[in-house]
Amino acid sequence: MKMLIVFLVLLFSFSAFSQCSQNSECKSGRVCYNGACTDPSAIPVVSKPTPEVVKPAPVLIGQISVSSSPNQAQIFMDGRETGKLTPAVLDSVHVGLHDIMVFKDELAAKASVKVVPGSAAELDLPLLPGSGTLKISAGAANASVALDGAKKGNAPIEFNDIPAGKHGIQIFAKGFLPYVDTIKLDAGQTLSIQPKLAPLAGLEVKSIPPITKLSLDSSDVGSTPYSQTDMMPGNHWIKLSCDTYMDTACPISLESGKTSRILIKLMHTPEIQKKIDHQKSVRGWTFRYIAGGSAILAFAGGFLENSTAQDRYNDYRALNTVGDHSSEYNKVNETTMARNALYVATGVLLATFTISFAF
Repeated sequence: MKMLIVFLVLLFSFSAFSQCSQNSECKSGRVCYNGACTDPSAIPVVSKPTPEVVKPAPVLIGQISVSSSPNQAQIFMDGRETGKLTPAVLDSVHVGLHDIMVFKDELAAKASVKVVPGSAAELDLPLLPGSGTLKISAGAANASVALDGAKKGNAPIEFNDIPAGKHGIQIFAKGFLPYVDTIKLDAGQTLSIQPKLAPLAGLEVKSIPPITKLSLDSSDVGSTPYSQTDMMPGNHWIKLSCDTYMDTACPISLESGKTSRILIKLMHTPEIQKKIDHQKSVRGWTFRYIAGGSAILAFAGGFLENSTAQDRYNDYRALNTVGDHSSEYNKVNETTMARNALYVATGVLLATFTISFAF
């Protein structure tokens, strides 16, 4: 029993002596590992993982050699201008499929080429007339569109695959001036045109006398009163003719979108005017004679009526010295009123006679 106790005590002492927290607590040549002094050779070696190094993928590039017939054409790659003219070599081009276009004046060519690493793809492009798209609209209803003299339809309208170059455009609409223009369409271009059509002008002509023959720009158009709503703006010449009247001509200026209204008084021919003046003179003097003579008669009648009435009244009073004279006096008053009316008529006739000289 004693031997067992001694053994346990020694074992406990040895275990307590073997515990450590750092290398300095161990004997020479031993190290502290997992809380115990251990021989370094008995400690297992654990290797750390080596980080993986990712190497960048190599950039694969190639070249494209571009020539054209004729040369000196602009080179575009994938829709971007390269700044080079044929013949030329496009360096540092990424591998893969690329679109190459060349332009010169109104000629164009297009092709696709595949670039492989470390090699040069070759393109020889014959230049041909290119094409574009033309869109036309107008601000008027039912506007007719013609391209290069051929009617194509009503606006809005779109033309595809139109050869590059110059083209003539004509637009016609009722009530508006024709629109005529020449456009230049480049290859691959989409050109939109929306011209502002100018409205036509209007004209109304009246004359004194009416129903006068009318000529417009040396063409007979009928008689007055005359009206037209689809006149070309600008300067025009009108002429009016009528029997017994002198022909009258004058320039007019019409503005777009406006109606000009003109009233023209024609003059008689000298022979007719002389006759008219003579007739007017005869009528005038006849009227004056009548007015003047009537004024004299009215004045004389008023004067005579006044004298006669006064004489009758005086004679009546001389014979009838007594009694009521009112009835006879009333007769005198009536006569006086008649006299005054004649005097007024005299004044009116004299005024008419005087005014007639002004006409």
